[in-house]
Amino acid sequence: MTDQPQNPSVAGLKITVVSIGRQRHVNVPAGSTCADALTAAGFDAQGYSLTLNGSHCQLHERPSDGDILALTPKVDGGC
Repeated sequence: MTDQPQNPSVAGLKITVVSIGRQRHVNVPAGSTCADALTAAGFDAQGYSLTLNGSHCQLHERPSDGDILALTPKVDGGC
């Protein structure tokens, strides 16, 4: 499922947020953090690992226009 930008009139950054088969394109103001982009997309990072363009990142990092922010379930346990 792909959602359209939530507010295309906002100047700033267009970020694609992906999580387990869901994808949303959001516009956030320049200087926003990954946490801001997740909030705009309606996603919660709790229990997930966060990557920005395929590299591990933190919620306080600042994405650039056109970046892809992905949430993947944390893997824990094993033998």
